Amino acid sequence: MTTKAERAEHANQLIRAIGSTGRRFFYNAQHDCYARIELDSRGRVWFVDDYTGKRVYTHDSRGRWRGFTHGGTLRSLVERMRDYITAGWQLPRGVIAPPYMGGDAGTNVWGYERNAAAAVREAAFALPIIAPAPCPSDTPRDYYVISVHHTMREHRYITLWCPDNSGYCYRTTRAGKYPSADIRAHLGYYNSGCANIAVPVDVIDPLTVMTTPADRLDGPDGPALLNTRANWKKLIANVIARPEYRIEPQFPGARRPAHERRRATS
Repeated sequence: MTTKAERAEHANQLIRAIGSTGRRFFYNAQHDCYARIELDSRGRVWFVDDYTGKRVYTHDSRGRWRGFTHGGTLRSLVERMRDYITAGWQLPRGVIAPPYMGGDAGTNVWGYERNAAAAVREAAFALPIIAPAPCPSDTPRDYYVISVHHTMREHRYITLWCPDNSGYCYRTTRAGKYPSADIRAHLGYYNSGCANIAVPVDVIDPLTVMTTPADRLDGPDGPALLNTRANWKKLIANVIARPEYRIEPQFPGARRPAHERRRATS
């Protein structure tokens, strides 16, 4: 597992690759300066704009990033870099010089001409921040669906979905194993982030412990996933895809979710 500092350097390598090709986004020719990513002492991610020189706080989702000069498409790219640094989620290949939906295969959202787009993709795809090309497998992965919404901070175990969306359970022996094709076909349902996340069975099973009669669960004891910070960190690093919404797990000692913090200050 790489460190945040190492992943920040991977992000800066991507910024320099983009700034060295085609329209040279993230590069200011007047000052011969590339944009860059920085970490503060608390591990938060800042973007230093190549044109304004201002440090932009990338975790602020309330409105405009003051000092950021690159528009919404590249802001979304920087947000993905931030999530790679903080959670380890690699960027999908489709975000580099992305083609227009239903448009000419030679055009792309960035406005790079064909050869420049091919060059920036080649440079980016060689970096560890970019996800590898998907390869077919003879044994497709199965996933457990974890209910972020139904796992409370006072719970001893993390809540899982039962088979066929039929309810909730703690033990993996009673949980559903969902095929990757089904999960990917409905990512907003199974992997929204705020409500649920999908994590491979082979990641979760080694993390489980046996329940005991003292847990007073229905049925025979079996393997379950302790509701701890360490386990959530592992789960978040292995979600099937970057969720649309922020994951805010509740475990003993976790920060209260945003809506509870707002209620407490109102």
